Amino acid sequence: MDTSLLAEFCSNFKIAEKQIKRSEFRNIEIYLPAVNQLRYSCRHLVRALEANTEEENREELRRAISHTQRAIFDASESEALSLVETCYDIKKRLGLFSYVAGKYIPNYAELKKNMGLAYQYFVEQETPAEMGETGTDLRLASLVDSRRSCLEQTNRHIENLKEYVRAYNAAEDDILNEIFVKKMQIVLPVVGTIITVVVSVLLSI
Repeated sequence: MDTSLLAEFCSNFKIAEKQIKRSEFRNIEIYLPAVNQLRYSCRHLVRALEANTEEENREELRRAISHTQRAIFDASESEALSLVETCYDIKKRLGLFSYVAGKYIPNYAELKKNMGLAYQYFVEQETPAEMGETGTDLRLASLVDSRRSCLEQTNRHIENLKEYVRAYNAAEDDILNEIFVKKMQIVLPVVGTIITVVVSVLLSI
C-alpha cells in the first residue's frame, strides 16, 4: 500500500466531508454530486485494498484521489449555489427598497458590489460537463485540473457571499420594519384618496 497516496486520499476525503456537512441546514440535494464523488472514491479505495499488485493498488488509489478532488470542487460549487439562492431571496425581500439596507449595514455598497460580482461569476461561468463513474479517468483528471484552476477564485466569491448574508441577517429586523413603514406611507394616502373619491361619488348620487 502506497502510504503517501493513502494519506492524500484521507486528507481530501476529510476536506470534502467537512464541506458537505455544512449543508445540514441547507438543501442537501444540491450536494448530491459531491456525495456521489465520495462514493465513487470509496469504491476505488476498496479495489485498491483488494488489488493483487502494487501497481494496481497505486492506480486505484490515484483514481480514488481524483474522485475526492472532484468531490471538493463539487461541494464548493454546491455551497456557492446555495448562497446565491439565499442572496437572491434577500434581493426579492428588499425589492425597490434595497437602499434602506444601507442605513443599517456598514459598507453596504461594497458588500452589494461584491455580492453582484460573485452572483455573476457563478451564474454566467461555463462549467465543464458533468461526468459520472462511467467516464474515463483521463477525462476526470482533465476535469479536476480545469476546476482546480478556479477553486481559489470560487472560494473567494463564497466568502463574499457569506459576508453579505451575515451582514443582512444581523440587520434584517430593522431593515424589514423600516421597509414596512415606508410601504404604509405609500399605501395609506392612496387608500385614503380612494375612500374620499368613493364617498364623494356616493354623496352626489
